[in-house]
Amino acid sequence: MAAAFLFYRSAWALVLIVPAVIACVCRGRTRREQEQIKRLQRQFQSAMQSVSGTLGAGYSLEYAWRYAQGDMQRLYGKDADIVREFAYMNRKIQMSEPLEQVFYEFSCNSGSEDIYHFAEILLHVKRSGGNLTEIIHTTTVKMQEKTEVLQEIETAVGARVDRITQPGREELIVALRGRQGAYRLLISVNAASPRVHFTRAAVENPKTPPMFCMLMRKLLGSAQLTEVRQAGLDRILELDFDTIDELGDHVTLTLCVEIMGRHSNLIIRRPDGKIVDSIKRIDTSMSSVRPILPGLTYTLPPAP
Repeated sequence: MAAAFLFYRSAWALVLIVPAVIACVCRGRTRREQEQIKRLQRQFQSAMQSVSGTLGAGYSLEYAWRYAQGDMQRLYGKDADIVREFAYMNRKIQMSEPLEQVFYEFSCNSGSEDIYHFAEILLHVKRSGGNLTEIIHTTTVKMQEKTEVLQEIETAVGARVDRITQPGREELIVALRGRQGAYRLLISVNAASPRVHFTRAAVENPKTPPMFCMLMRKLLGSAQLTEVRQAGLDRILELDFDTIDELGDHVTLTLCVEIMGRHSNLIIRRPDGKIVDSIKRIDTSMSSVRPILPGLTYTLPPAP
């Protein structure tokens, strides 16, 4: 900043450059924090695999927690984030603090939705009873599946929509093209086989595209995929697309892919949370709890 002042010999240069420097530092800090959270999530997933395996061998949760600390140290080294966190939690557990409460406190400070939701599940199971081993195993598998889906689709971030087709009433294919190549993202919300993944399979499309398909083409034609994320441990995938609206302004539209058995759906919403449309419209006669119609505010599905 001092260099800018000396170079331009003007206080105005200093005034103009200060906000830019602050913004740059803040963006860098945010990126670093996001990378730290992602790293902690990956390490935590490995720790839960260790815990699940130890529980399956018949040991207690407290023992599994201590054993996972050693596993993570061998895997990531003694200075890894997850090793430090598990060491701290195990010390508190040894002082007779309930494991589920210690873990919940850690989850609140982790910045990770995955870890927080895992802690909520553990709290519920410990208080209400249930098959702890099975539930932790199922939740760990779900986290693995989520990570794999995200990693696959994240490879297409930065690509632009090339074409959108709707081969079936409850299926959509979004063709993307970017520097890394071409992708065809299949989104199926069919109750019998809901899924989202890349595909190379050739499918036949109807001669006249359905109304939802034409709407998607209008809204997302040439849009750029900018972010992919998943809500907690729920099987809800959100894809952000940067596009240009009727006024010529850049706007972010979000495709919400809800993979939930017979309740699966594909919804597009605006930045203000308002639903533009969905591949399955749900009126109040079908659900008084969560209708899904154009103009309504999008909300996450209620907890089971």
